[in-house]
Amino acid sequence: MGKSLSADQLRKKLLMLHGLRYAVACCLMLGLKVLIASLLSFWLTPVAAYLIVHVIVFFVSYAIHSKFTFNVPRTRQSLSKYFQAVVVFKIIDVAGFTLLSSYGLDTLASILIASAFEFVIRFVLVRGALFKLSAKHETTSVASPAHSLNCLQQLMHGGGKRG
Repeated sequence: MGKSLSADQLRKKLLMLHGLRYAVACCLMLGLKVLIASLLSFWLTPVAAYLIVHVIVFFVSYAIHSKFTFNVPRTRQSLSKYFQAVVVFKIIDVAGFTLLSSYGLDTLASILIASAFEFVIRFVLVRGALFKLSAKHETTSVASPAHSLNCLQQLMHGGGKRG
């Protein structure tokens, strides 16, 4: 017989799951940033390339974070909330990259340092923009916190697939 977890314990486990998925998605985004910036640097200045990188990465990261990380539906409203949550960090990231590159750091080092600078803060904001937004849906919604907790409980008890 398996021990049943309290709602608080399930919330903590769900937060850990979201954190792990967020880290995986951010690693993918970091790889994408480096790849695109490297390719664009053949034709553009590093800063111009990095600005274009952020436009591309914004849409890819929204798609990945909404479905893979937090399992919420993609809507215009959630895209708008996501944009509001990350735009300041995109500006900080680009400013940090520009500053680091102006001191002679190569593109890779500048991307890594600028990206690492706001990793944890971005997780909190993105989670708030996408996951908390889903709390407005009914509890039967695929994206609702109750549904996510239920899915996590099923996964922990060998239930297999997510709903």
